[in-house]
Amino acid sequence: MVEIASKWSLLHEGRTVLVDRWRSRSQRTRALLVAVSAGTLLAACSLIEPSSESRFTATPGTPTEVVFACVESTLRSLKADRGTWSDATTTRDIDNGLLETSDFNESNIVGIRAQVRYASASGDGRIKIKASGPYFTDLGADQAAKQLATGMARCL
Repeated sequence: MVEIASKWSLLHEGRTVLVDRWRSRSQRTRALLVAVSAGTLLAACSLIEPSSESRFTATPGTPTEVVFACVESTLRSLKADRGTWSDATTTRDIDNGLLETSDFNESNIVGIRAQVRYASASGDGRIKIKASGPYFTDLGADQAAKQLATGMARCL
């Protein structure tokens, strides 16, 4: 009887060790899943950020400086009407035809931000808008893209 009891003890201890090892692997797996999920969530923020696009045309050959002056003037006007617009230009690359406001490529910034790309040779331009409120609520990205395009049409 003593022999059977001692074997059970060893077997029981063996199971405990296996269960403990399984738990530590399980905990490591859960921690890894949580870390991957958090990383994915942070990366996905830019995917869930309210955004919209619009296009505009200018006369082919219109200098980029003229188009960007029109964009900045329109943004100042929009900001005066609605304070959530950003008119702080953070990128103004004349050679590549790129203008951005308020660190456009960053995510989780509250306000309406714009990115304007313009090709002088063809006169074609593209507007991208990000319009994030707290917790990525939509501040009206579609409407904002239309407003910027309409405002630019007045000065181009």
